[in-house]
Amino acid sequence: ALLDEYESEELGAALCANHRSGYVAVLGKPNVGKSTLINQIVGQKLSIVTDKPQTTRHRILGICSEPEYQIILYDTPGVIKKEMHKLDSMMMKNVQSAIGNADCVIVVADASKLPEKIDDMLEAGVGNKDTKVPVVLVLNKKDMIKPGEIAKKLEVRN
Repeated sequence: ALLDEYESEELGAALCANHRSGYVAVLGKPNVGKSTLINQIVGQKLSIVTDKPQTTRHRILGICSEPEYQIILYDTPGVIKKEMHKLDSMMMKNVQSAIGNADCVIVVADASKLPEKIDDMLEAGVGNKDTKVPVVLVLNKKDMIKPGEIAKKLEVRN
């Protein structure tokens, strides 16, 4: 029995050596599809999805677990530039906290609002934070624009 226990621990350690885990903050302006994206990744309806801006007011955690990895996703409130009320300020603190704890940041942007808003969105997403955290830009709502329009708009930016 002792040998079985030892072998079991050794096997567990070997499996853990290849297992990866990390925190991912999902950011974006209100109503760009952050919660929908997280629900799809996690495989269940974790976050409420509505047309109403600022439905997500607190940071919500979603976990995607596979044998080789585990991703802890932070669904954050929509990033806003002007904090008009205490609630806005509290929500933006949740966003900054998620960024501070993240190993990677996903910035979700509305593809129909390219290119003018992308730089603003990236800056609002990661701020002036001096960090080496990778940032992934996800363009959503591509069904709202004509085929080829994203490539044209991105070409204009470069």
